[in-house]
Amino acid sequence: MLNYYETQSLKERWNENSEPWDKYWGDSVMADKLVKRRVATRIPLVREEIFKGVFDILTDFLFLHEVKENGEIGILKDMNAAAVKALGLSKEEIVGQKREVLTITSKIDIADADSQKALSEKFLIIEGFALPKEGAPIPVEVKAQYVLFRGQKFLLSIARDITERLESEAKRKQAEKELQEAKEKAEAASQAKSELIANISHEVRTSINGIIGMISMTLLSPLNSQQQESLKIALDCAYALLRILNDVLDLSKIEAGKFEIVNIEFNLREVLEAVIKTYAQEAQLKGLELSCSVSSDVPDHFLGDPYRLRQVLNNLINNAIKFTEQGGVSLSVISFNQDEEYTDLHFSIKDTGIGIEEKDQAKLFEAFSQIEGSITYKYGGSGLGLAISKKLIELMGGRIWVESKKGQGSTFGFVLRLKTLKAPLNSTPVIVCEKLPEQSPQAYRILLAEDLRINAMVLAEMLERLGFVVDVAQDGEKALALYQEKAYDAILMDIQLPGLDGIEVTKRIRRLEDSKKHTPIIALTAFTLKGDRENFLELGMDDYIAKPVLMEELARTIYQAITQSKLNKQIP
Repeated sequence: MLNYYETQSLKERWNENSEPWDKYWGDSVMADKLVKRRVATRIPLVREEIFKGVFDILTDFLFLHEVKENGEIGILKDMNAAAVKALGLSKEEIVGQKREVLTITSKIDIADADSQKALSEKFLIIEGFALPKEGAPIPVEVKAQYVLFRGQKFLLSIARDITERLESEAKRKQAEKELQEAKEKAEAASQAKSELIANISHEVRTSINGIIGMISMTLLSPLNSQQQESLKIALDCAYALLRILNDVLDLSKIEAGKFEIVNIEFNLREVLEAVIKTYAQEAQLKGLELSCSVSSDVPDHFLGDPYRLRQVLNNLINNAIKFTEQGGVSLSVISFNQDEEYTDLHFSIKDTGIGIEEKDQAKLFEAFSQIEGSITYKYGGSGLGLAISKKLIELMGGRIWVESKKGQGSTFGFVLRLKTLKAPLNSTPVIVCEKLPEQSPQAYRILLAEDLRINAMVLAEMLERLGFVVDVAQDGEKALALYQEKAYDAILMDIQLPGLDGIEVTKRIRRLEDSKKHTPIIALTAFTLKGDRENFLELGMDDYIAKPVLMEELARTIYQAITQSKLNKQIP
């Protein structure tokens, strides 16, 4: 039994949330029991006039079920006008009857402790269907809660029609599915395009390799001056075709997002010197002055991509020489901003050539775009060099522009922000080894794995002229068999061999080797797409040569691989 003060306190709290205490609970014993029940369960009380006022104006479906003493949900005691309309039944047909009006689809046990706690203290949210007299069930989200009304415990269910929400979710999921399918198709198309480009590149490079190789071999034989001149022109044409192929591949890789910018240490002045040396003879033959100047405050060493920087400079200087008949071409580099970590560099390539009209300057950096046809016919070119240069500069975080007037020459400028190195990072001590015994080139035996007859002939001829002993295998099985029969100082391995490809042959050779025996394997292939070189090296190859192969590069790579292999054997 509550004492007087407890009863008065509860009366005040009760009157704030329900009908007057004395109207229903004149009997203090009954009041004591009901108040304790309410406090223990925290079940909210419902004022009748508020409940009735709100009940029929809500657009959600409201159902009021009785709750039996044993906790079971009893019959429907009331429902609002929205529910009556939705179900297509009168209250008389439903209220007080055993007809089911809601079915639950959520995997929730209403009888468990967690559900009962939610029903008593807050809403239990579940999903299901309202069951109309006619038509399809209506999907609903139900918020259910126990309430005390007129001293009795009820289950109040507020059901909201979620048909539109489900339809919206279904549309969203369908859109996401279609988007994912489109993404997968685009990725598959991109992959197919990359594979197609790789295959075309391989086939074209293989053919060009044969042409360049045969011309180069012929030039080494006795020829008269006219024959030599004709073959040199043919060789220049083959290299021009190779440059166009490289431009197309570079642009394709950039547009596909598969072009990588490296970040390595390099000496800027060495890069500039190499570029100038490349074009010195060409400029001299045209009677042009080719000069280079670097501001004294420009550091020597940076972190960046020297290969792409050189590619841009090559494009710009090549164009400058091509379009200049008299005067000269100058390359200058200045620093316009420096801090402790970075240097902002301004590169400028200036020529005294034909110049460019202002109306044509905007399309200079567009792919496959060239100015008037007569100039294209006279000077040639694919129209890709400047477009690639612009994209490369932007990938390196810079920008490029042109200043020009017709008949007064052009100046192409670009800026780059590079990380400055005060001293070279590669300061690893050199390992001093005992001097290797001198060997004549004839002592080196080379296994050449190449399936195409023309390429095999050209490469074998090059190797023999360099003094190597050569065995040729035209498929993977033959290459593996020769390796097991003889000892080779190095292996030139084409990747696309019939039967066992070059990668599989390499794997098998590496498995056959013991810890003390290692034969250098040099990948020899026309593959030039992103990651190919890294992949070949990861698969156990020692170096990589891209076709078409130059004799000087072939000799250097082989000697370097053999020397490195011998040095590695000396290091414990």
